[in-house]
Amino acid sequence: MALLRVGVVCDCSMFDNNPRLGFDVPFLARVDVAIELSDIADFSGFFFDDGAVGERIQGMMQVNAITTMQGPLFPKSRVPAWCDARARGNVEGFAKYPVGILEFVNCVDKEACFIRIELPIHLEHVDLARKHLSFKFDSALTGIQVEKPVNAGTCLEYINSHIRKN
Repeated sequence: MALLRVGVVCDCSMFDNNPRLGFDVPFLARVDVAIELSDIADFSGFFFDDGAVGERIQGMMQVNAITTMQGPLFPKSRVPAWCDARARGNVEGFAKYPVGILEFVNCVDKEACFIRIELPIHLEHVDLARKHLSFKFDSALTGIQVEKPVNAGTCLEYINSHIRKN
């Protein structure tokens, strides 16, 4: 969740954008997730050899994209949910933190299934994004340690690398 928060901060440019974002101005982060094949051999079997794919195939969740909407782009149908989230954040000690809405979305056969949760953004996540530090992690493909700058894309890459590794 920390890396999703940092990715949202980067995608919104929260550290140098509207200082009222998450306080008076709502924001929504949509995180597209999917179940991907765990074994590349199964993937290639789909395309090159009809008999190479077994009856049961192992999969893993992958985070494919973060899309943020804020201010005038914020969906009007989500305003009551954001107002409730902001009010709960104030009561629960998050009055100094921006609060948005996070939706995990998986589209199957043109039907979107989603889970919606509140997303308080802690100040350390804003600071991490602002400082433009880098991530060091092992590549899931090569096993070689790589260093990449902090941005929304590398947050997703780091999350997915962690999922693949485990």
